[in-house]
Amino acid sequence: MKTRLCILATLVAALNASAQTGSGVVNFANVGVTADKRIYVYEGPGQPVGAGPGYQVALYWGPAGTTFDSLMVQTGPAATLLNGMFAGGNRTIRPLAVNGDVVALQARAWCTGGGLYTTYEMALALGSLAGKGPVFEMATQDPTNPLGPPPTVGLAAGWTGFTLFTLGLPQECVPEPHVNALALIFVGTFVLWHKRRNSVQ
Repeated sequence: MKTRLCILATLVAALNASAQTGSGVVNFANVGVTADKRIYVYEGPGQPVGAGPGYQVALYWGPAGTTFDSLMVQTGPAATLLNGMFAGGNRTIRPLAVNGDVVALQARAWCTGGGLYTTYEMALALGSLAGKGPVFEMATQDPTNPLGPPPTVGLAAGWTGFTLFTLGLPQECVPEPHVNALALIFVGTFVLWHKRRNSVQ
């Protein structure tokens, strides 16, 4: 009986997933917004600095009603920041229940560490500068019935700017030496020292 219930639940979930064939489009940008809607970097006491080259921002989404950002997934590639603003282009979000559905969105930004940190999650795990905005909802554009350009994320009522911090003290956006690289340097130095020592004897 339990096996049949499990199979039935799996079939219902699969049918529900396959029924969601809709999609929606948004413009992932905040170009030309006011100062309170930009992304900043905390570099110590005083006014934060607008995030620039070396920083990226990505768009995450979930179904309408999503409140836990751990349930959201990234859509499309990250965009580069320039003075706290970005122009990531149009993003198609799918699967949705219907075309042009309302979705939950969130922006997450980080220091790339000279290209070492390719995702927000990696930068956060390795202690780089990172930050995220609040989760908010907005309607997407129905791709089968476009009326003008898609809605812009940075102009949405729920969009607010945010500041990037580290888990510890503020730091510059530079790559940290990786543990493996340090170990390799140590081993190389030891080998050279050992060879020189043996050649002297």
